[in-house]
Amino acid sequence: MMLFISASVVAVPKAPKGDPIKGEAVFSNYCTSCHVLGGKLIGPNLIGVKDRWPDYNKLVDFVQHPSNYIDKDPYIIKLQKEYNNAVMNVGNITAQQAADVVEYAHAGGTGVAVAAGGAGVSFMPVPQSNSNLKYLFIGILIILGVIGYLVFKLKKSLKPEEGKDLTHLDRPSKHVTGIQKINAFIFPIFFILAMIGLYADISSHSSYLRPVSASVIGADIDRLFWNTFKVTAIVFFITHILLFYYVFKYRGSDKRKALFLSHNNTVEFVWTIIPALVLSFLVLDGFKTWRRANAAPDNNSLTIEAFAKQFDWTIRYPGKDGKLGKSHFLKITSDNPLGIDFSDPASKDDYLVTDVVRLPLGRPVHILLRSQDVTHAAYFPHFRMQMYANPGMDNRLTFTPSITTATMRKKVGQDKFDYEMACNQLCGGAHWNMRRVVQVDENVDYLKWESDTSAHKPAIASYKGENISTALNTKK
Repeated sequence: MMLFISASVVAVPKAPKGDPIKGEAVFSNYCTSCHVLGGKLIGPNLIGVKDRWPDYNKLVDFVQHPSNYIDKDPYIIKLQKEYNNAVMNVGNITAQQAADVVEYAHAGGTGVAVAAGGAGVSFMPVPQSNSNLKYLFIGILIILGVIGYLVFKLKKSLKPEEGKDLTHLDRPSKHVTGIQKINAFIFPIFFILAMIGLYADISSHSSYLRPVSASVIGADIDRLFWNTFKVTAIVFFITHILLFYYVFKYRGSDKRKALFLSHNNTVEFVWTIIPALVLSFLVLDGFKTWRRANAAPDNNSLTIEAFAKQFDWTIRYPGKDGKLGKSHFLKITSDNPLGIDFSDPASKDDYLVTDVVRLPLGRPVHILLRSQDVTHAAYFPHFRMQMYANPGMDNRLTFTPSITTATMRKKVGQDKFDYEMACNQLCGGAHWNMRRVVQVDENVDYLKWESDTSAHKPAIASYKGENISTALNTKK
């Protein structure tokens, strides 16, 4: 947010007194894509920011209205160059929210969001642990050393003695046979160790495989997943058991001669037809599920838009008319960052949400996806949905929430559980922070929130210039 800039001569209103406790939520929702307390991300370290600003009122005003200062104040221009021309854009916040986040950032947080060493807050679901990595690394080095030694001995044994022609021999030397025996005994040992490692990995990480499904289509997608997993697991174990067993059983021996089999119609038929039938079943089942997951929304669906940019999501909801206004990437400007077509009457009552994404239970949700800069991906792990948001393109996904947030908290035994919307593409330096909390409400609670005009205001009220005048003069 580049909060420590020089004083401005522009008169600003008196700022309210800030509350650092409330500022934590504001910082989490608006600031963490560019800032981390105790360190630098895209913008500077904000701890102690009030000490670097000569006027508290102007500091709060800058947080609320950065466009009044950016590219106009000499010190701000200098900071922009220092931080790669980064420009702050916090969306629509009140003066009270700006004061709250200033107090929170100045104090270095409330002890929750301050990262150790300024590393930032991590949303990684799997806890980091490297306690056994060094032993694994040492084991790999030992195995590679043994393999290297055997390869060296084998290569040396294959060199014919000087002046001796070995082309007439039809059997390998005793030394080569010995190497083959050693290799044959290593294979079952390696197989046993591999199975132990596989079991340990599954036992350790199976709980992170997939969260509880919370959408209607999620049950079908889980069925597809497990059907594919069972088929591949069966094939994996059969083929690998036979592979390692045959290497051991038919190791090199002077008492055995290899059998050469050029062709067998029965074998060719079996290993062609059986995989074809199994794969056809999986593909057709997947195709039917894909069609259900991408079906056109019905008349009762909720259509919203998720607009991505580095590094946050802005959600646009329809107003009382239940229709989203048109938008186009060519209409994106500094005054209209989402490219909303304000000449469309349906856009006049659309409103924006930049914190919690609220969805109704049991009602199809149709999400339109767009991006301002690079490729992002809207990922809803509990709803089993993911789709890309590409610049200049309109993508979409549809699902029906089947479990409310309150019910899921009881189901998983976590009082602070939340659904999430994440970006599943590496979209830049602060990609990890493209996370939005998703809240699923009972339909009656959602309708109450939707009709609460104090909770959100039309997007048109946030924009300037010709966009407003054009929209206000448009008749429905």
